[in-house]
Amino acid sequence: MLRNNCRKTFNIFEIGNVTYKFRILSKECQNVSVSNCKNGFSKFQSINLSPTFNKRNEMPYSGRVIERRMKKVTPLTRNTFVNGARYSVCGFKNATMLLTCSAYNTCYGERKYHNDIITPNFDEHRRSDCLDPNQQTSVTNESKKILASVASAAIALPSIYVVKNSLRAVASSFNLPGDILALSNSEIDISEIKEGKCITVTWRNQPVFVHHRTPAQIELARSMDLKALRDPEHDDDRIVRPEWLVTLAVCTHLGCVPLYGKGDYHGYFCPCHGSHYDTSGRIRQGPAPLNLEVPEHRFPDDNTLDIGPPLT
Repeated sequence: MLRNNCRKTFNIFEIGNVTYKFRILSKECQNVSVSNCKNGFSKFQSINLSPTFNKRNEMPYSGRVIERRMKKVTPLTRNTFVNGARYSVCGFKNATMLLTCSAYNTCYGERKYHNDIITPNFDEHRRSDCLDPNQQTSVTNESKKILASVASAAIALPSIYVVKNSLRAVASSFNLPGDILALSNSEIDISEIKEGKCITVTWRNQPVFVHHRTPAQIELARSMDLKALRDPEHDDDRIVRPEWLVTLAVCTHLGCVPLYGKGDYHGYFCPCHGSHYDTSGRIRQGPAPLNLEVPEHRFPDDNTLDIGPPLT
């Protein structure tokens, strides 16, 4: 089989004592013997000779390919490759065994696969925006994006509503009712507490000392060196008004109730384990590690004390 599209050359082949010239221009001379295409011209620079014989695996005696110009001799085999301008196939002692000698262009070579099969076309089954396989998804996916956005919104809105109600339920659990909040505050009339006296009131089921301090007790509490204290804390940081000291009546050691006006520092004394507090409720001696706790309090007026957080 010969294929064209190569440089124009002329080739002459001799089989036995007969000389053939041939040229393949159409499919009618492909895959046929040299004798059927004689008296033609070859337009090929490189050709491959494929002889066939009477019997399988038999070769005619002394078959060879001769290049006319260079006098180069190539033995004739089942696939003999020659490259040049003019060649001869000649020199057979038993030429009758050679049936045909086909030639094909080696510029392209033999066809190793079927390239004439029509690729199926499925364009009729594709969407109009997906006909071009080279387009990016961002270009052809607009309709899908709209559908996905609608579906996402349909799922997100109920989810947000459920989450909002859940958060509201959790937040409402931290808001105590008004009657319970009222119990968390204690309003005390301090107009009857004389200077130098201390009373004990109840706030959240805990005892609270309300001490009306004298100027001497105030001066003693403020003159104390903080470096000498186990739990350093200035007197001004523990009071709202200098003359009033409000502390929990609970020892910070093991929770006993101290006594007012006892001990070595003229403040409070815990008889259980011997903790001594000064007139500002700070620990001075004994096993207690911390000062007496000061609850949140305020004075709405000169005669009223509110203990606890403000009601909103």
